[in-house]
Amino acid sequence: THTHTHTMGTVGVPAKEIVFNFICCSLVFYGVYFAISSVCFGIFGFTDVHKDLFLLPFTLTDNFNFNHRCQAVLISLAVTYLSTPFFWMLFLRRRFWDYALTITVIHIAINCLVKMAFISSWEWWVAMGIGLAVMIVVGELFVCCIKGRNDSGELLGSDDSKSVKT
Repeated sequence: THTHTHTMGTVGVPAKEIVFNFICCSLVFYGVYFAISSVCFGIFGFTDVHKDLFLLPFTLTDNFNFNHRCQAVLISLAVTYLSTPFFWMLFLRRRFWDYALTITVIHIAINCLVKMAFISSWEWWVAMGIGLAVMIVVGELFVCCIKGRNDSGELLGSDDSKSVKT
């Protein structure tokens, strides 16, 4: 009998794996983002953190003036984009850039929906761009390192992996 695996846009990758990875990436990204945002807002002395916990990371104003709230949002965003790839490495083994870009586009859409307007703060866009670039570079470097190793941890193609013990 012939079995057929349904794929979505990526040759040879089952749709279930793509959906599973997307859900995991989303949960990790926003889990890390909310945790870091809570800590940052606490460090900056905001006592109303518990009121709007789920809107907290999306409170950046278009009138960016480097007040403590804006600083907390940007620091949270930067630390999230820097640290998330290390968590994603636990389950992603390919197309890291694709998941990073997809999560970022969704994050931008959520920000616009929460604000009910397009974000016009250039500082926020710069932070998003740098964050995305860092996330992609860190993730893809990890993927390249993993692809260069076999199951025993030896580099593929090295003389040690070809030697036969007699």
